[in-house]
Amino acid sequence: DFASGKHGKALRLNIGSTQNQYASFSQINHNYSFTKEAWIYPTSISGCGSENRCSVIAPYFEVLSNLQYYDNQLSPPGWHTRGTINLNQWQHIAVTYTNNSLNFFINGISVGSTTAYNNGSHYSNNIGAHSSNTRNFRGFIDEVKIYNYARTQKQILEDMAGSPPPGSSAK
Repeated sequence: DFASGKHGKALRLNIGSTQNQYASFSQINHNYSFTKEAWIYPTSISGCGSENRCSVIAPYFEVLSNLQYYDNQLSPPGWHTRGTINLNQWQHIAVTYTNNSLNFFINGISVGSTTAYNNGSHYSNNIGAHSSNTRNFRGFIDEVKIYNYARTQKQILEDMAGSPPPGSSAK
């Protein structure tokens, strides 16, 4: 389902619906270095599953009251969390990984990093859910981008600014 987004149209997920809605795509492998980013407008963090983690780009790039990333291919494995996520407003989120550094950005501003060592490959294959019935995001997701390299803060800011202006007819 699509609705007005940050720029053009956005995925409208699990708002007023009892069905679990998400978008699935062919697996994208991004070994050893990556960037995942999106505009999000979360309307709720409840109802995202038993852990109340709402998946933006699966696996494991998620929001709760903060930005979260989990990867069992990183050491130490586990949840790495940074920043604060607000309900009912557009926010640009990004996570990058390269040279043993996992970096978090909200609205183009670095909200922290952690040292994590790579133990294998990484991939992405869903938007808005970890799987068909778990961690279903509630709200809107727009302008999802996945890179097989770590973008700099300047490049993340350029991605934020480079999208069509709000209200444009660009798709």
